[in-house]
Amino acid sequence: MDDIRPSVRGDDLRSMTYAEIAAARRISALSAERLVRRRRWAKQPGNDGTVRVLVPAGEARPASERNPGGRQAGHPPDILSAIREAVREVIRPLSEQLEAANRRADDERARADRERERADQAERRITELLADQRAASARRWWPWGRRA
Repeated sequence: MDDIRPSVRGDDLRSMTYAEIAAARRISALSAERLVRRRRWAKQPGNDGTVRVLVPAGEARPASERNPGGRQAGHPPDILSAIREAVREVIRPLSEQLEAANRRADDERARADRERERADQAERRITELLADQRAASARRWWPWGRRA
């Protein structure tokens, strides 16, 4: 039995269940329910417990057929690519600065390693000199003559 509401109401509406909306738009039944709530389409509970929704005829098709260009109506074209390009423009100089900072940090680490090695060598040399000085001092000041 065909629905007579569109001809009676005079507007282009179709009475569909959530499952029919989902099948027509190629989406899940849950997505169809969310769509009905978001668009605030009128709902009519049936005697059998099935809810029927008054859907504008143009909305009962998949997105690819409703908008052949692939974009949703009302969305600016290529906004995503413009955002990506803006992000790239910001990231590019930051990446170059980061690379330069990493090179400087590597150079400083190498310099610090060289200085640490020099300090270790100087410490070893001082320890040797102090040991030699103590040994010489002990030989010189032995009160009962030379030690054997």
